[in-house]
Amino acid sequence: MALEIDENAVKAYYQRSIAYLKTNLLEEARDDAKKANELDPANTVIRDHCQTVKNEMMKASKKQAEVYAKMFTGKGQEQDQD
Repeated sequence: MALEIDENAVKAYYQRSIAYLKTNLLEEARDDAKKANELDPANTVIRDHCQTVKNEMMKASKKQAEVYAKMFTGKGQEQDQD
């Protein structure tokens, strides 16, 4: 793996972040995107990718909050009719 040879391989962090994002491993995607951005802060493609990861994390968080809200308010469950 490229990162075993060169831990400053920007492209490797970026590519792995994309793979993590596609498999919904959002925290890992964020970590690798952040590392790539730290290594090459002038790279606009990486900066845009960081924003994409951030947006996906926000969507996932919102979706999770909605699921928990439904669980605790009982919405989405069928009511028993006697």
